[in-house]
Amino acid sequence: MINEYQQQFLEHIDADGVRYLVIGGQARLVHFGNTTSDLDVWVDIGDANLAALERSLVGWVDRYPAHWFKTLVAPLALRAGLQFKFPDVDGCLFLSADGELLEIGTTNGVDVLTSVRGADFGECYSRRLMSAISGLNVPFLGAADLDAISPPKASQA
Repeated sequence: MINEYQQQFLEHIDADGVRYLVIGGQARLVHFGNTTSDLDVWVDIGDANLAALERSLVGWVDRYPAHWFKTLVAPLALRAGLQFKFPDVDGCLFLSADGELLEIGTTNGVDVLTSVRGADFGECYSRRLMSAISGLNVPFLGAADLDAISPPKASQA
């Protein structure tokens, strides 16, 4: 389902207390079994989540500085309509849990979105599906919201 890089990212933002939803193909995979390679994460940019989100994004770039085009320094001026792509170039390396250097590219990395088509994060979060992945309890976009927020790609239809 998700690769080790994506798992590390989810563990990282979860440890920082970030409120988020996994959307897109990975949510579709949980509900309907379709395959996908990237991980789309919709983050709450409400006041109660903003400090944790900012700390987490800065921390991730500090951990993997080659995965983002510049250093992130707080405050980030987070707002609706932003997207962070980790890594933002192909051929980046990350450290596996086994201490191995592994390669990760843009097609199997993580996309962080601060808003989705004018949808309300809180409403969607209230309808989330929690699913355990490698010991982490991950919130996924609910099945009822999938077609409106994360319509299937032609290859998933």
